[in-house]
Amino acid sequence: MRRLLHAKQVRLVMFEYLQRTNLSEALAAFEAAGYKTFELTPEGPSEIRGSVRPLQNLFACPTEIFTTL
Repeated sequence: MRRLLHAKQVRLVMFEYLQRTNLSEALAAFEAAGYKTFELTPEGPSEIRGSVRPLQNLFACPTEIFTTL
């Protein structure tokens, strides 16, 4: 996955966070590829900085794009 993210510079990735998903591993993989992970809240996109509620869709995008959201 890291090679794909570096090679293609995908603009937006959506992934489902299930209760059994190792979220810290997924967040570390996106961070290593230069991506910010976030969830959608009523106030707008919110960067993930710890735990989030399970059973929801989460997103990742390149860091430079996240700053424009």
